[in-house]
Amino acid sequence: MKIRLAYGKSGLTVNFPDDVDVITPTFAAGLPDEPATLREALRHPLGTRPLRELAAPGEDVVIVFPDRTRPMPLKRVLPVILDELSHLPPEKITLLNALGAHRPNTRAELTDMLGADMVQRYRILQHRSEDR
Repeated sequence: MKIRLAYGKSGLTVNFPDDVDVITPTFAAGLPDEPATLREALRHPLGTRPLRELAAPGEDVVIVFPDRTRPMPLKRVLPVILDELSHLPPEKITLLNALGAHRPNTRAELTDMLGADMVQRYRILQHRSEDR
């Protein structure tokens, strides 16, 4: 039996024995206004102060984001987070790509993940697990 897996950008077809059970995910509709919902959570978090208050003017901020092997809608989430930090100049914000044991992303891959504006505007570091 051929099964198409959600893998990479175009998927991957794999051959399995015919007696394999296939479990498919249940569809869940997205949020009606994703940016507004995220903004509300950042402004009214449970058990802590709002993000804007945690990052006082003049402080340095590091935002850790996953590498390309983890599905994360960075182009939708990071702009809302950065908007909540708009009281800080871009040079006070560093984006840290958590690579685990994976290779660093190329500039083109970072641009694909984050968008050209974000890559040009913010300092981006890539964590390398073998570095001290």
